[in-house]
Amino acid sequence: MIKYDNRQGLKIIFTLKGSVVKNVTPQVILCSILSFMFVGIHNIIKVNINPTPWAIVGGALGLLLVFRTNTAYDRYWEGRKLWGGISNISKNLALSLLAYFNKNKHVDDKVKLKMINLIIAFPKMAKQLLRDENDFSEIEHLNKFLTEEEIEILYSSKNVPVSIVLMLKKVIYEYVEKDGIISFEGKLDDFLSMLGGCERILRNPIPIAYVVHLKTLLILFCSTLTFAIASSMGWLSILVIIFVSFAFLGIEEIGVEIEDPFGYDDNDLPLDDICEGIEATVLGIYKQYKMLEGIGIAKEEVAVSKN
Repeated sequence: MIKYDNRQGLKIIFTLKGSVVKNVTPQVILCSILSFMFVGIHNIIKVNINPTPWAIVGGALGLLLVFRTNTAYDRYWEGRKLWGGISNISKNLALSLLAYFNKNKHVDDKVKLKMINLIIAFPKMAKQLLRDENDFSEIEHLNKFLTEEEIEILYSSKNVPVSIVLMLKKVIYEYVEKDGIISFEGKLDDFLSMLGGCERILRNPIPIAYVVHLKTLLILFCSTLTFAIASSMGWLSILVIIFVSFAFLGIEEIGVEIEDPFGYDDNDLPLDDICEGIEATVLGIYKQYKMLEGIGIAKEEVAVSKN
């Protein structure tokens, strides 16, 4: 995702990176070439054509474009909300577990670090699953907290985030008393719900019939519009077609850009930044917990010495 300042209007207008200009240009050129041909044909046959059909189709086409763009943005924004949920659950789970373990002193630091690193690993591997990647170098730090069997299960899994949740559940069942399991399980189930929502967006694109028909209709409309305006505008019709095709095809291309928000495109969600933010926050929570734990131990020692 490209960051920008809305107040810098002129700078935004001339920004090409992240815009749809590059993708739309070949289609606009095609429409302008067809328009050139149609103006030439019109000058030969000298027939005035009623522009009403184009006015009617143009209105319907505008509604279709609005629906297309809104649908794509809904997918984009839903993806962002789901990743916001993953971020919040990660922080809440880390806080809740550390608070619980602080109350129950029998859990050693290695188990706590294992939980923290599993929580950090979940969004990283969820990101990779959505990008159809499988790079375990991002979670190499986790290996020293896992058994050989757990490492083998993790590295051979077809759905690594689910395996991570399974390992988190295993630790919770081992170290958390029965009355606290339900609360923690609910948070882990929320993890899977967020991931499932992201997979739903990824695996269910907008139906091909809708996409093909809209694209074909756009090209036909933009190129044949020449017949409706050639009698009054002549060769200037080509300039009008360039403008109209750029406007209509550009709006359609915006929908194409944002309908799958989990990749590496300029307009996709900044998943790498989100994962780094989660990692920094969760590690920060653990460091603060250790500081508070140290203060608590010091107070206990002072109380014992006074007695």
